[in-house]
Amino acid sequence: MIEYFVSFGEKHRLDYEVLEQEVSNMQTALWLASEKEMHQAFVKGVNAFCHFLNVRGLYAQEGSYLKQAQTLATSLDDKGGLAGVLLNLGKVATHRGDYEQTEAYLQEGLDLARQLKDSERLVALLQSLGALAGSRRLRAGGSLFTGGGGFGSPAWIPPLDSSHPR
Repeated sequence: MIEYFVSFGEKHRLDYEVLEQEVSNMQTALWLASEKEMHQAFVKGVNAFCHFLNVRGLYAQEGSYLKQAQTLATSLDDKGGLAGVLLNLGKVATHRGDYEQTEAYLQEGLDLARQLKDSERLVALLQSLGALAGSRRLRAGGSLFTGGGGFGSPAWIPPLDSSHPR
């Protein structure tokens, strides 16, 4: 049952309607994985299921699963699993408004993804760090589209190539 629902969660990670129908089974599988000390399955299951919990606003439950998965992934030396957990913990910390902790989780995950040469995880972590930087700039009263040669400024817009139609 555990392996089935971990695989199911990975396959339907972004299919919220399908996951909604299997929430209790996913939670039971995670509980069983924890109880039976199937740590690798627990870490994989949490990484697969937590996006659903996040979208549904179940941050406390998601955070609890992720903290346990962080401990387990660390003890297993599962760097790939830990990088995913850190990415997801960053999202939970963002929802709490704890931007310093968000950055710490994302930076640690980024270091692991670089060690593993995991391009998919690198992209996700860099996107999250970029969103965090943009959010900080907006909170400081700045704009995402002006000044400093950053995104949206004239220095950042590539010149038109005369061979491209206008």
